Amino acid sequence: MRAPLLRVGVAVALLAGCAASEREPPNVLVVVVDTFRADHIGGYGYFRDTTPHLDRLIAEGARFDAAIATGSWSPPSHVSILTGLLPNQHRVLTWGHEVPERVVSLAGRLGAHGYRTGLFSSHGGLRKGLRGFGRDFGHSFGTHRKHDERTLDRAFQWIRESERPWYAHAILMSTHGPYDRYPPEWDERYFTDVPPGGERTFPLAAPRQGRGIPEYLSVGDHRSAGYYANRYDRAVHYVDGLLGRFLARLEEEGWLDETLVVVTSDHGEGFGEHGHFGHGNDLYDVLLRVPLILRLPGRIPAGTVWSEPVSLVDLVPTALGFAGAPAPEGLPGIDLSGHLERGTRPAPRLLVSVDRSGESWVFAVRSASHKLIYDGSAGRAELYDLTRDPGERTNLLEGPPEEVPAAAYQELRTELGELAAAHGAAEVPEAPVLSAEGVEALRTLGYLEDPD
Repeated sequence: MRAPLLRVGVAVALLAGCAASEREPPNVLVVVVDTFRADHIGGYGYFRDTTPHLDRLIAEGARFDAAIATGSWSPPSHVSILTGLLPNQHRVLTWGHEVPERVVSLAGRLGAHGYRTGLFSSHGGLRKGLRGFGRDFGHSFGTHRKHDERTLDRAFQWIRESERPWYAHAILMSTHGPYDRYPPEWDERYFTDVPPGGERTFPLAAPRQGRGIPEYLSVGDHRSAGYYANRYDRAVHYVDGLLGRFLARLEEEGWLDETLVVVTSDHGEGFGEHGHFGHGNDLYDVLLRVPLILRLPGRIPAGTVWSEPVSLVDLVPTALGFAGAPAPEGLPGIDLSGHLERGTRPAPRLLVSVDRSGESWVFAVRSASHKLIYDGSAGRAELYDLTRDPGERTNLLEGPPEEVPAAAYQELRTELGELAAAHGAAEVPEAPVLSAEGVEALRTLGYLEDPD
Protein backbone atom coordinates (compact mmCIF):
# COMPACT_ATOMS: atom_id res chain seq x y z
CA MET A 1 0.00 0.00 0.00
CA ARG A 2 1.35 3.40 -0.97
CA ALA A 3 1.01 6.36 1.35
CA PRO A 4 -0.88 9.31 -0.15
CA LEU A 5 1.06 12.39 -1.06
CA LEU A 6 -0.22 14.96 1.43
CA ARG A 7 1.36 18.11 0.12
CA VAL A 8 1.13 21.48 1.77
CA GLY A 9 -0.63 24.00 -0.47
CA VAL A 10 1.19 26.92 -2.06
CA ALA A 11 -1.12 29.32 -0.26
CA VAL A 12 0.42 28.54 3.14
CA ALA A 13 2.71 31.56 3.17
CA LEU A 14 -0.11 33.88 2.19
CA LEU A 15 -2.51 32.44 4.74
CA ALA A 16 0.04 32.72 7.51
CA GLY A 17 0.04 36.48 7.09
CA CYS A 18 -3.71 36.96 6.97
CA ALA A 19 -5.77 38.00 9.94
CA ALA A 20 -8.07 35.31 11.30
CA SER A 21 -11.12 37.30 10.26
CA GLU A 22 -9.95 37.29 6.63
CA ARG A 23 -9.53 33.56 6.40
CA GLU A 24 -12.09 31.44 4.67
CA PRO A 25 -13.34 28.90 7.22
CA PRO A 26 -11.83 25.45 6.69
CA ASN A 27 -13.82 22.34 6.06
CA VAL A 28 -13.82 20.04 9.08
CA LEU A 29 -13.23 16.28 8.87
CA VAL A 30 -13.36 14.26 12.10
CA VAL A 31 -12.51 10.57 11.82
CA VAL A 32 -13.09 8.51 14.97
CA VAL A 33 -11.48 5.08 14.65
CA ASP A 34 -13.24 3.09 17.34
CA THR A 35 -11.02 1.08 19.73
CA PHE A 36 -7.71 2.62 18.59
CA ARG A 37 -4.66 2.57 20.84
CA ALA A 38 -2.22 5.44 20.37
CA ASP A 39 0.74 3.22 21.24
CA HIS A 40 0.05 0.93 18.26
CA ILE A 41 0.67 3.73 15.75
CA GLY A 42 4.09 4.05 14.16
CA GLY A 43 4.10 7.84 14.46
CA TYR A 44 3.60 7.47 18.21
CA GLY A 45 6.71 5.31 18.51
CA TYR A 46 5.31 1.83 17.95
CA PHE A 47 7.95 -0.72 16.96
CA ARG A 48 5.88 -2.02 14.01
CA ASP A 49 5.14 -0.31 10.71
CA THR A 50 1.37 -0.43 11.21
CA THR A 51 0.36 3.03 9.98
CA PRO A 52 2.37 4.57 7.11
CA HIS A 53 -0.49 6.87 6.09
CA LEU A 54 -1.26 8.17 9.57
CA ASP A 55 2.47 8.57 10.18
CA ARG A 56 2.62 10.97 7.25
CA LEU A 57 -0.44 12.82 8.53
CA ILE A 58 1.34 13.18 11.88
CA ALA A 59 4.49 14.50 10.20
CA GLU A 60 2.48 17.19 8.41
CA GLY A 61 0.38 18.22 11.39
CA ALA A 62 0.22 17.89 15.16
CA ARG A 63 0.50 14.80 17.34
CA PHE A 64 -0.90 14.85 20.87
CA ASP A 65 0.96 12.38 23.04
CA ALA A 66 -1.42 12.51 26.02
CA ALA A 67 -4.91 12.81 24.57
CA ILE A 68 -7.34 11.42 27.13
CA ALA A 69 -10.80 9.99 26.41
CA THR A 70 -13.66 10.83 28.74
CA GLY A 71 -14.69 7.19 29.15
CA SER A 72 -13.49 3.66 28.49
CA TRP A 73 -16.15 2.60 26.00
CA SER A 74 -18.41 3.85 23.23
CA PRO A 75 -21.55 5.42 24.77
CA PRO A 76 -19.98 8.07 27.03
CA SER A 77 -16.91 8.76 24.92
CA HIS A 78 -18.48 9.12 21.47
CA VAL A 79 -21.09 11.50 22.86
CA SER A 80 -18.35 13.57 24.53
CA ILE A 81 -16.53 13.86 21.21
CA LEU A 82 -19.73 15.07 19.53
CA THR A 83 -20.82 17.49 22.26
CA GLY A 84 -17.70 18.65 24.12
CA LEU A 85 -19.32 17.62 27.42
CA LEU A 86 -18.16 15.18 30.08
CA PRO A 87 -20.28 12.04 30.59
CA ASN A 88 -21.60 13.31 33.91
CA GLN A 89 -22.83 16.38 32.00
CA HIS A 90 -24.40 14.82 28.90
CA ARG A 91 -25.65 11.84 30.98
CA VAL A 92 -25.10 9.17 28.32
CA LEU A 93 -23.36 6.37 30.22
CA THR A 94 -24.61 3.15 28.67
CA TRP A 95 -26.67 1.68 25.86
CA GLY A 96 -30.27 2.80 25.80
CA HIS A 97 -29.57 6.29 27.10
CA GLU A 98 -30.65 9.33 25.12
CA VAL A 99 -28.63 12.38 24.18
CA PRO A 100 -30.72 15.16 25.77
CA GLU A 101 -32.35 17.57 23.32
CA ARG A 102 -30.91 20.48 25.29
CA VAL A 103 -27.39 19.31 24.33
CA VAL A 104 -26.15 20.91 21.11
CA SER A 105 -23.38 19.03 19.31
CA LEU A 106 -20.55 20.31 17.15
CA ALA A 107 -22.76 19.58 14.14
CA GLY A 108 -25.48 21.83 15.50
CA ARG A 109 -23.05 24.65 16.21
CA LEU A 110 -21.25 24.43 12.86
CA GLY A 111 -24.59 24.05 11.07
CA ALA A 112 -25.74 27.32 12.61
CA HIS A 113 -22.48 28.86 11.35
CA GLY A 114 -23.22 27.94 7.73
CA TYR A 115 -21.62 24.50 7.48
CA ARG A 116 -23.20 21.55 5.70
CA THR A 117 -22.99 18.62 8.14
CA GLY A 118 -22.88 14.86 7.59
CA LEU A 119 -22.48 11.80 9.83
CA PHE A 120 -21.11 8.55 8.39
CA SER A 121 -20.91 5.61 10.79
CA SER A 122 -20.14 1.90 10.75
CA HIS A 123 -21.06 1.66 14.45
CA GLY A 124 -24.55 0.15 14.55
CA GLY A 125 -24.63 0.36 18.33
CA LEU A 126 -24.46 4.14 18.28
CA ARG A 127 -27.19 4.45 15.68
CA LYS A 128 -29.53 1.88 17.21
CA GLY A 129 -28.54 1.82 20.87
CA LEU A 130 -28.39 5.55 21.69
CA ARG A 131 -31.44 7.71 21.07
CA GLY A 132 -30.71 11.12 19.60
CA PHE A 133 -27.16 10.27 18.54
CA GLY A 134 -26.42 12.43 15.52
CA ARG A 135 -29.74 14.30 15.57
CA ASP A 136 -28.01 17.62 14.75
CA PHE A 137 -26.52 16.41 11.47
CA GLY A 138 -28.16 17.46 8.23
CA HIS A 139 -27.25 14.15 6.59
CA SER A 140 -26.70 10.72 8.14
CA PHE A 141 -25.47 7.40 6.75
CA GLY A 142 -25.03 4.18 8.69
CA THR A 143 -23.88 0.68 7.90
CA HIS A 144 -22.50 -2.46 9.56
CA ARG A 145 -19.11 -2.53 11.30
CA LYS A 146 -17.72 -4.69 8.49
CA HIS A 147 -18.15 -1.94 5.91
CA ASP A 148 -15.77 0.90 6.77
CA GLU A 149 -14.82 1.19 3.11
CA ARG A 150 -18.48 1.82 2.24
CA THR A 151 -18.72 4.39 5.02
CA LEU A 152 -15.76 6.35 3.63
CA ASP A 153 -17.08 6.03 0.06
CA ARG A 154 -20.39 7.57 1.11
CA ALA A 155 -18.58 10.34 2.97
CA PHE A 156 -16.52 11.11 -0.13
CA GLN A 157 -19.60 11.18 -2.36
CA TRP A 158 -21.32 13.55 0.05
CA ILE A 159 -18.25 15.81 0.19
CA ARG A 160 -18.14 15.97 -3.62
CA GLU A 161 -21.71 17.25 -3.60
CA SER A 162 -21.06 19.85 -0.89
CA GLU A 163 -20.41 23.53 -1.16
CA ARG A 164 -17.83 24.89 1.23
CA PRO A 165 -17.70 24.81 4.14
CA TRP A 166 -18.65 21.28 5.23
CA TYR A 167 -18.21 19.16 8.34
CA ALA A 168 -18.01 15.37 7.90
CA HIS A 169 -17.87 13.07 10.92
CA ALA A 170 -16.87 9.46 10.17
CA ILE A 171 -16.86 6.58 12.67
CA LEU A 172 -14.90 3.47 11.64
CA MET A 173 -15.01 0.04 13.27
CA SER A 174 -12.29 -2.13 11.69
CA THR A 175 -10.16 -2.05 14.84
CA HIS A 176 -13.02 -3.18 17.09
CA GLY A 177 -12.99 -6.83 18.16
CA PRO A 178 -12.94 -9.53 16.94
CA TYR A 179 -10.32 -7.93 14.60
CA ASP A 180 -11.49 -9.81 11.51
CA ARG A 181 -11.73 -7.12 8.83
CA TYR A 182 -8.31 -7.50 7.23
CA PRO A 183 -7.71 -9.96 4.32
CA PRO A 184 -7.26 -13.54 5.64
CA GLU A 185 -3.89 -13.92 3.90
CA TRP A 186 -2.49 -11.22 6.17
CA ASP A 187 -2.38 -13.80 8.97
CA GLU A 188 0.76 -15.17 7.31
CA ARG A 189 2.07 -11.88 5.88
CA TYR A 190 2.01 -9.27 8.64
CA PHE A 191 2.99 -9.20 12.30
CA THR A 192 3.57 -12.90 12.91
CA ASP A 193 6.25 -12.60 15.62
CA VAL A 194 5.57 -12.47 19.36
CA PRO A 195 5.31 -8.86 20.56
CA PRO A 196 6.72 -7.86 23.97
CA GLY A 197 4.64 -9.52 26.66
CA GLY A 198 2.77 -11.54 24.06
CA GLU A 199 3.74 -14.87 25.58
CA ARG A 200 1.36 -14.36 28.52
CA THR A 201 -1.69 -16.61 28.48
CA PHE A 202 -5.20 -16.00 29.83
CA PRO A 203 -8.40 -18.01 30.36
CA LEU A 204 -10.92 -18.20 27.53
CA ALA A 205 -14.64 -17.35 27.37
CA ALA A 206 -14.50 -14.99 30.32
CA PRO A 207 -17.45 -12.59 30.77
CA ARG A 208 -16.94 -9.29 28.99
CA GLN A 209 -16.33 -7.43 32.23
CA GLY A 210 -14.20 -10.19 33.77
CA ARG A 211 -10.53 -11.10 33.60
CA GLY A 212 -9.41 -13.03 30.56
CA ILE A 213 -10.31 -13.29 26.88
CA PRO A 214 -14.05 -12.71 26.33
CA GLU A 215 -15.96 -14.95 23.96
CA TYR A 216 -16.53 -12.28 21.31
CA LEU A 217 -12.74 -11.88 20.90
CA SER A 218 -11.57 -15.48 21.24
CA VAL A 219 -10.44 -17.52 18.24
CA GLY A 220 -10.25 -21.28 18.68
CA ASP A 221 -8.13 -22.20 21.68
CA HIS A 222 -5.67 -19.33 21.33
CA ARG A 223 -4.87 -18.00 24.80
CA SER A 224 -1.80 -15.82 24.31
CA ALA A 225 -1.94 -12.03 24.46
CA GLY A 226 0.40 -11.83 21.48
CA TYR A 227 -1.96 -13.73 19.20
CA TYR A 228 -4.72 -11.16 19.71
CA ALA A 229 -2.34 -8.18 19.62
CA ASN A 230 -1.10 -9.41 16.23
CA ARG A 231 -4.67 -9.64 14.91
CA TYR A 232 -5.33 -6.16 16.24
CA ASP A 233 -2.24 -4.75 14.53
CA ARG A 234 -3.37 -6.23 11.21
CA ALA A 235 -6.72 -4.50 11.71
CA VAL A 236 -4.89 -1.24 12.45
CA HIS A 237 -2.86 -1.67 9.26
CA TYR A 238 -6.08 -2.32 7.32
CA VAL A 239 -7.90 0.79 8.54
CA ASP A 240 -4.75 2.86 7.93
CA GLY A 241 -4.91 1.79 4.28
CA LEU A 242 -8.56 2.82 4.05
CA LEU A 243 -7.76 6.22 5.51
CA GLY A 244 -4.79 6.64 3.18
CA ARG A 245 -6.93 6.08 0.10
CA PHE A 246 -9.66 8.37 1.41
CA LEU A 247 -7.22 11.22 2.12
CA ALA A 248 -5.62 10.73 -1.30
CA ARG A 249 -9.03 11.17 -2.94
CA LEU A 250 -9.57 14.37 -0.98
CA GLU A 251 -6.20 15.63 -2.14
CA GLU A 252 -6.92 14.80 -5.77
CA GLU A 253 -10.05 16.95 -5.55
CA GLY A 254 -8.07 19.82 -4.02
CA TRP A 255 -9.88 19.71 -0.65
CA LEU A 256 -7.28 18.31 1.70
CA ASP A 257 -5.30 21.46 2.34
CA GLU A 258 -8.53 23.41 2.89
CA THR A 259 -9.70 21.00 5.59
CA LEU A 260 -9.04 20.64 9.30
CA VAL A 261 -8.40 16.90 9.53
CA VAL A 262 -8.86 15.28 12.95
CA VAL A 263 -8.16 11.60 13.63
CA THR A 264 -8.87 10.22 17.09
CA SER A 265 -10.62 7.40 18.94
CA ASP A 266 -13.23 6.93 21.63
CA HIS A 267 -11.02 4.57 23.69
CA GLY A 268 -8.18 2.07 23.52
CA GLU A 269 -8.12 -1.72 23.96
CA GLY A 270 -6.69 -4.08 26.53
CA PHE A 271 -4.51 -7.10 25.82
CA GLY A 272 -4.18 -8.50 29.30
CA GLU A 273 -2.99 -5.35 31.06
CA HIS A 274 -4.60 -5.39 34.51
CA GLY A 275 -5.95 -8.80 33.52
CA HIS A 276 -8.47 -7.43 31.01
CA PHE A 277 -9.04 -7.81 27.29
CA GLY A 278 -11.27 -5.51 25.28
CA HIS A 279 -12.59 -2.29 26.81
CA GLY A 280 -15.21 -0.85 29.13
CA ASN A 281 -13.54 -2.45 32.13
CA ASP A 282 -11.70 0.31 33.95
CA LEU A 283 -10.19 3.80 33.68
CA TYR A 284 -6.53 2.91 33.23
CA ASP A 285 -4.57 4.62 30.46
CA VAL A 286 -4.51 1.55 28.25
CA LEU A 287 -8.15 2.47 27.57
CA LEU A 288 -8.12 6.23 28.10
CA ARG A 289 -5.00 7.30 26.16
CA VAL A 290 -6.00 7.63 22.51
CA PRO A 291 -4.50 9.07 19.33
CA LEU A 292 -5.24 12.67 18.47
CA ILE A 293 -3.86 13.96 15.18
CA LEU A 294 -4.70 17.37 13.65
CA ARG A 295 -3.65 18.73 10.28
CA LEU A 296 -4.43 22.13 8.72
CA PRO A 297 -1.66 23.60 6.56
CA GLY A 298 -0.88 27.24 7.24
CA ARG A 299 -2.44 27.17 10.68
CA ILE A 300 -1.00 24.07 12.36
CA PRO A 301 2.79 23.88 11.96
CA ALA A 302 3.99 20.56 10.54
CA GLY A 303 5.77 18.33 13.02
CA THR A 304 4.08 19.77 16.12
CA VAL A 305 4.38 17.44 19.12
CA TRP A 306 2.17 18.26 22.10
CA SER A 307 3.21 16.40 25.24
CA GLU A 308 0.90 18.16 27.72
CA PRO A 309 -2.35 16.28 28.54
CA VAL A 310 -5.45 17.28 26.58
CA SER A 311 -8.99 15.95 26.75
CA LEU A 312 -11.28 14.88 23.93
CA VAL A 313 -13.75 17.49 25.20
CA ASP A 314 -11.27 20.02 23.77
CA LEU A 315 -12.20 18.98 20.23
CA VAL A 316 -15.47 20.91 20.02
CA PRO A 317 -14.09 24.31 21.13
CA THR A 318 -10.95 23.76 19.03
CA ALA A 319 -12.90 22.99 15.86
CA LEU A 320 -15.13 25.99 16.50
CA GLY A 321 -12.03 28.11 17.00
CA PHE A 322 -10.56 27.12 13.64
CA ALA A 323 -13.95 27.68 12.00
CA GLY A 324 -14.30 31.15 13.50
CA ALA A 325 -17.57 30.10 15.13
CA PRO A 326 -18.53 31.27 18.62
CA ALA A 327 -17.94 28.79 21.43
CA PRO A 328 -20.69 28.61 24.06
CA GLU A 329 -20.04 29.17 27.72
CA GLY A 330 -20.06 26.19 30.03
CA LEU A 331 -18.02 23.74 27.97
CA PRO A 332 -15.36 22.00 30.11
CA GLY A 333 -12.81 21.88 27.29
CA ILE A 334 -10.62 24.65 25.92
CA ASP A 335 -9.95 26.00 22.44
CA LEU A 336 -6.50 24.81 21.36
CA SER A 337 -6.59 26.48 17.93
CA GLY A 338 -4.77 29.66 18.93
CA HIS A 339 -2.16 27.72 20.89
CA LEU A 340 -1.49 25.49 17.88
CA GLU A 341 -1.07 28.47 15.59
CA ARG A 342 1.15 30.41 18.01
CA GLY A 343 3.10 27.47 19.39
CA THR A 344 2.01 28.25 22.96
CA ARG A 345 0.48 26.02 25.64
CA PRO A 346 -2.47 26.63 27.98
CA ALA A 347 -2.05 26.71 31.73
CA PRO A 348 -1.80 23.30 33.43
CA ARG A 349 -5.17 21.81 34.37
CA LEU A 350 -6.77 18.62 35.63
CA LEU A 351 -8.53 16.25 33.24
CA VAL A 352 -11.51 14.08 34.11
CA SER A 353 -12.76 10.74 32.77
CA VAL A 354 -16.03 9.22 33.95
CA ASP A 355 -17.73 5.84 33.98
CA ARG A 356 -20.40 4.05 35.99
CA SER A 357 -20.14 1.02 38.27
CA GLY A 358 -23.54 -0.29 39.27
CA GLU A 359 -25.35 2.65 40.81
CA SER A 360 -22.23 4.71 41.44
CA TRP A 361 -19.86 6.91 39.47
CA VAL A 362 -16.26 6.03 38.73
CA PHE A 363 -13.96 9.03 38.25
CA ALA A 364 -10.38 9.38 37.05
CA VAL A 365 -8.74 12.75 37.67
CA ARG A 366 -5.26 13.40 36.28
CA SER A 367 -2.57 16.03 36.20
CA ALA A 368 0.50 15.92 33.97
CA SER A 369 2.25 13.64 36.47
CA HIS A 370 -0.33 11.82 38.61
CA LYS A 371 -3.73 10.16 38.35
CA LEU A 372 -6.36 9.37 40.97
CA ILE A 373 -9.12 6.81 40.28
CA TYR A 374 -12.11 6.39 42.57
CA ASP A 375 -14.81 3.71 42.25
CA GLY A 376 -17.82 4.74 44.29
CA SER A 377 -19.38 1.27 44.35
CA ALA A 378 -16.25 -0.41 45.71
CA GLY A 379 -15.11 2.56 47.79
CA ARG A 380 -11.64 2.04 46.29
CA ALA A 381 -9.10 4.74 45.44
CA GLU A 382 -5.94 4.33 43.35
CA LEU A 383 -3.12 6.84 42.91
CA TYR A 384 -0.45 6.46 40.24
CA ASP A 385 2.73 8.31 39.39
CA LEU A 386 2.40 8.46 35.59
CA THR A 387 5.97 9.64 35.12
CA ARG A 388 7.60 6.72 36.90
CA ASP A 389 4.82 4.18 36.44
CA PRO A 390 3.05 4.78 33.09
CA GLY A 391 1.62 1.26 33.18
CA GLU A 392 -0.23 2.09 36.42
CA ARG A 393 1.05 -0.96 38.27
CA THR A 394 1.80 0.48 41.71
CA ASN A 395 -1.05 2.03 43.65
CA LEU A 396 0.73 4.52 45.89
CA LEU A 397 -2.17 4.48 48.34
CA GLU A 398 -1.39 0.86 49.16
CA GLY A 399 2.24 1.57 49.95
CA PRO A 400 4.06 3.42 52.72
CA PRO A 401 2.35 6.77 53.53
CA GLU A 402 5.61 8.63 53.11
CA GLU A 403 5.68 7.65 49.42
CA VAL A 404 2.37 9.41 48.69
CA PRO A 405 3.14 12.83 47.11
CA ALA A 406 1.18 15.10 49.41
CA ALA A 407 0.69 18.12 47.14
CA ALA A 408 -0.22 16.11 44.03
CA TYR A 409 -2.58 13.87 45.98
CA GLN A 410 -4.33 16.78 47.66
CA GLU A 411 -4.93 18.59 44.36
CA LEU A 412 -6.45 15.48 42.75
CA ARG A 413 -8.44 14.53 45.85
CA THR A 414 -9.98 18.00 46.07
CA GLU A 415 -11.13 17.87 42.44
CA LEU A 416 -12.47 14.34 42.87
CA GLY A 417 -14.32 15.32 46.02
CA GLU A 418 -16.06 18.15 44.19
CA LEU A 419 -17.07 15.80 41.38
CA ALA A 420 -18.37 13.17 43.78
CA ALA A 421 -20.34 15.75 45.75
CA ALA A 422 -21.92 17.16 42.59
CA HIS A 423 -22.74 13.76 41.10
CA GLY A 424 -23.81 11.35 43.82
CA ALA A 425 -24.90 7.76 43.41
CA ALA A 426 -28.56 8.73 43.16
CA GLU A 427 -27.83 10.72 40.01
CA VAL A 428 -26.55 7.82 37.92
CA PRO A 429 -29.29 7.40 35.29
CA GLU A 430 -30.87 4.01 34.72
CA ALA A 431 -30.56 2.31 31.34
CA PRO A 432 -33.95 1.91 29.65
CA VAL A 433 -34.97 -1.23 27.78
CA LEU A 434 -33.44 -1.43 24.30
CA SER A 435 -35.36 -2.19 21.14
CA ALA A 436 -34.90 -5.59 19.51
CA GLU A 437 -32.93 -3.88 16.71
CA GLY A 438 -30.66 -2.20 19.23
CA VAL A 439 -30.08 -5.45 21.12
CA GLU A 440 -29.02 -7.23 17.93
CA ALA A 441 -26.66 -4.40 16.92
CA LEU A 442 -24.94 -4.53 20.31
CA ARG A 443 -24.75 -8.32 20.44
CA THR A 444 -22.72 -8.37 17.21
CA LEU A 445 -20.16 -6.15 18.95
CA GLY A 446 -19.92 -8.39 22.00
CA TYR A 447 -21.64 -5.96 24.35
CA LEU A 448 -24.52 -8.32 25.15
CA GLU A 449 -24.38 -12.01 25.93
CA ASP A 450 -26.45 -14.38 23.81
CA PRO A 451 -29.46 -15.68 25.72
CA ASP A 452 -29.34 -19.23 27.13
